[in-house]
Amino acid sequence: MIERLAELDGVECADDEARKRLDEIGREAAWLSELVDSVLGGRAAREVDLLDLAEVARSARELAAAGATCRITVDTVQRVPVRGCRPDLVRAALCLLDNAIRAAGRDGHVQMQVDGDATSGWLAITDDGPGLGGLSAQHSLGLAIVRAILADHGGRLELRNLPSGGALAVMHVPTPG
Repeated sequence: MIERLAELDGVECADDEARKRLDEIGREAAWLSELVDSVLGGRAAREVDLLDLAEVARSARELAAAGATCRITVDTVQRVPVRGCRPDLVRAALCLLDNAIRAAGRDGHVQMQVDGDATSGWLAITDDGPGLGGLSAQHSLGLAIVRAILADHGGRLELRNLPSGGALAVMHVPTPG
């Protein structure tokens, strides 16, 4: 069923808004199919590829944008190559982004920045919410999942409150080579 939804590209639609919604459903269905394959396929079946961390960030933003009530921006200065399992890294970014969107609340702002150097790429997500104090169990579980995914990739998660308010979450992923 999920795979059939992901093939909506050929469906004719006269209304531009309906076409946009069908395209969004198709992207989400393709993402869910990748995620299910990744989870059910087990660790050995996960494909590790050369990825662009900026593309991972944009994919997470596209998936999160439909339900967000705040503004989300993505800033990238360059292509940031990393080696990893795309569904896992998008899932980690999406967990962090979802937490930031909830913290920012209605009319808040979430910013995603991607950059890197010779040893690692990083995706930094900041929000203008209340900061990290008093995280709910749901947020803590999401952060545990992110930490596990990044550890599997040889990376790490950095979390801290910002002096001006809000929080910063940074995914560090080693670059190839």
